[in-house]
Amino acid sequence: MKHVLVVLACCGAFLAVSLPGAAAGDDGTNVCDQNTQTFSGTTTDLIVKTGGYCAIDNATITGSLIVQNGASTDVTNSSIGYDETIDGNSNDTLTNSTVGHDVKLQWDSQLATGLATIGNDLIATHPSSIQIGGSGGHTTVGHDVVITGSPGSPTKSDAFPFDSLCDLSVGNDLVMENRWVKAGVTIGECDGAPATTVGHDLVVTNDAALASHHFGPSSLNVGEIQVGNDATFSGNTAVPGGDLVFEDNTIAGDATCVKNTPSVTGDPNTVGGTNNGCP
Repeated sequence: MKHVLVVLACCGAFLAVSLPGAAAGDDGTNVCDQNTQTFSGTTTDLIVKTGGYCAIDNATITGSLIVQNGASTDVTNSSIGYDETIDGNSNDTLTNSTVGHDVKLQWDSQLATGLATIGNDLIATHPSSIQIGGSGGHTTVGHDVVITGSPGSPTKSDAFPFDSLCDLSVGNDLVMENRWVKAGVTIGECDGAPATTVGHDLVVTNDAALASHHFGPSSLNVGEIQVGNDATFSGNTAVPGGDLVFEDNTIAGDATCVKNTPSVTGDPNTVGGTNNGCP
């Protein structure tokens, strides 16, 4: 294992301190050592270099975790003080861990969480796959979850997007828009998982459930969610044999389900305001 030498000038003496699994920069930033591919202990920022891997366990990162292009991380039993940034074509798991501010995913990246807390936003721009909660345990996001787009055109991309958002609490809005998937989307309606809660608005719009060679037609399923304000499920499509399901939600404000092809199906929703086209 490589060791980092942190040099402290004090009364003319120098003290060497080792951090396991890292190489240090002058600003306290560490790079995960690719000989050990592990990190534990305390650092300001931690970088997982392009194409690398890092198993991060029992770590305290007071600043940010930066996962560079094509890299992968497994974060367990750790805290990240500010952001976790996941660059393109990267993979990350976040288990029994906290992020103080935002988690940001870029092009064709994947995220799986369980027993996780994100203090502010989860923002995924053209991601491959988002897997939240379910059997992994409850995930809390303090403000917004925003998932926008997919990685490229479905006819020209070898990506295989699919999403499952279960056992999730969102403080403000949950938004999924302009996204195509080949193995479906499930939000909230997961067998055996507690209800997903959204503090303000739920928005699922202009999404497309396509077919794959392996699994055939896919579906968009949104159900058993407690929504604090309004819910919109509109402008979505599914290929023949696929379904658009919006059911068993409890919505304090208005519910809108319009311009969907095929028509939305599902068990009745409980709507406190106006129901515009939803089951």
